[in-house]
Amino acid sequence: HYHDNRILPPQITAEESLKGEWWYKPEYIFNELNINSAMTQPDHNETLSIASNIGKTYEVAGYAYTGGGRKITRVEFSTDNGVHWELAKLDRKEQPTDHDMHWCWLWWSFPLAVTDLVGCDEIMCRAWDESNNVQPTHPTWNL
Repeated sequence: HYHDNRILPPQITAEESLKGEWWYKPEYIFNELNINSAMTQPDHNETLSIASNIGKTYEVAGYAYTGGGRKITRVEFSTDNGVHWELAKLDRKEQPTDHDMHWCWLWWSFPLAVTDLVGCDEIMCRAWDESNNVQPTHPTWNL
């Protein structure tokens, strides 16, 4: 895990980072990340005919992650701009570490009734972690 999530000083080149043991200095570790989730299904610019799929479901899917080794506890999905939220099914492909730390993305899915897309302007998802942090609607990015 040493070569992941490090922010080295800007003057350190890739070659210098290997010589000076920069990857092993704890003051440069960066484990706190904003809680986030993303959709992988539907695909970008994907279209679905509502008329020919009435009565069917469409599986919306994606992934979620949070920093600090915390566990994602739920992912929610909305078709009405966040007025109502539905719980997605979680699929944890990786097990936590021996110290109960969660360092991997979590996969999620939701069987959406196609009729719920009638009049829908936008679909959205949000994640929650074990500290009850919720993914903000308008995030502040740590650039």
